[in-house]
Amino acid sequence: MSRDQELFEIARGNVERHLGDIVTDYESEEAAADAIYDEVFTLAFDALHDAGVHDDKAREIAINLAQSYAHP
Repeated sequence: MSRDQELFEIARGNVERHLGDIVTDYESEEAAADAIYDEVFTLAFDALHDAGVHDDKAREIAINLAQSYAHP
């Protein structure tokens, strides 16, 4: 597994652990769906930042992951 794949898995794991908890904070499914990109980006970026990944790389991976959730 490449380093980028490892980092992607770190980010994806954090999203999978916490996204369900976050989306329940929204009053409607529509509001939750509208917020998915931002929530996934934040969860992914935070996990990578906490793992010591440089912010530019963390941002790149978080954007890619957020786009995959927002536009499956």
